[in-house]
Amino acid sequence: MPNDLIIDFAQHRFGTDNGLPSGAVNRAAMPDWMRSEAEEGARIQIDSNDLIRVEGDVPADKGPMPVGDGITIDVLAYYLPFHFYRTTWGVYIYVGGVWALARRLAPQKKVLDSNVLQCAYNLLLQHELLHFCAEYAASKIEVITQKARYKTYFGNKDASLHEESLANARALRSIPRYGSFFSEAAAWMRTQGAGYCDFEEWLPARFIAGERWASVLMTGPAPVANRVLNPMPRGASACAWHPAEFLFRYAAERCVPIYIILDPSVPLVQIAKPFPKYRGLQIFVCTNDHKPPHIHINCPPGTPYTHYQWPDLTPLPGYRSLSAADEKNLQKYAGKFGSDIKRKIMAISWK
Repeated sequence: MPNDLIIDFAQHRFGTDNGLPSGAVNRAAMPDWMRSEAEEGARIQIDSNDLIRVEGDVPADKGPMPVGDGITIDVLAYYLPFHFYRTTWGVYIYVGGVWALARRLAPQKKVLDSNVLQCAYNLLLQHELLHFCAEYAASKIEVITQKARYKTYFGNKDASLHEESLANARALRSIPRYGSFFSEAAAWMRTQGAGYCDFEEWLPARFIAGERWASVLMTGPAPVANRVLNPMPRGASACAWHPAEFLFRYAAERCVPIYIILDPSVPLVQIAKPFPKYRGLQIFVCTNDHKPPHIHINCPPGTPYTHYQWPDLTPLPGYRSLSAADEKNLQKYAGKFGSDIKRKIMAISWK
């Protein structure tokens, strides 16, 4: 992951490696699956552009049950702040949570495909990335003031509730509005507890007002902010006088480590890096995959077809061969993108 000077400054001046502050009772508790993720092979670090895939027809009634009412995103995914975790900070996403949420978002589907899983994954990821953006915004204040700000903000009840509502609003924006995904996600969020269920206050075009309210809670003592802005602002005009949404701009999201926590109950879910479409093919390399090292070939792009060993480019035992024309195209594909594919394959711990 690339380094970032603001993150480095915040960790050096105000960071610890002692875990979440004991007094932060208003924040979501760390889920049990994170406490046990030390089991060998359970955690995989992935790239931000990796995709959730499932190959073949997998019945939707297999694996974890659909997410129930009242369950929040922070039960299925979690963010560890860099102020409190120097080396293990980042976004953690539970594969079982992705599956359970996909079943909630597509209750009528008899088979869960990669499109549904990716939608669920994006919802979890975007919620947790808002938590990072809020921490990064508070860190900018620390750079200017030379005073600790995030720990106080993190422990404030109003700040916690508002951040969850803003995170849900951002997450919902990642859901396509066609089909039932958007409406199912919004209906689920309305069942969640205080803060989480208030996401509709900050949907576009009021999202900027939500960022401004968060910045109020970061930049001044909460009692003062509450006296000035009481009750909670409703709409963009309530925060127009405090245009500090710039604190949320240019957050170094590319620096956020993203970890997938595997779930043995859904072994067919794969984490894959997509390579470009070229000459009628597209290659994927799956991070949680078996030996020998190999690539997944979609031919045509969007249609899973076969697996080939790397670097010899021969079919894995039990998988079909490409046509002679497509094998020539595969050789040309490898010539164009082979160095990137090799780099990804070498970074994987093949089982």
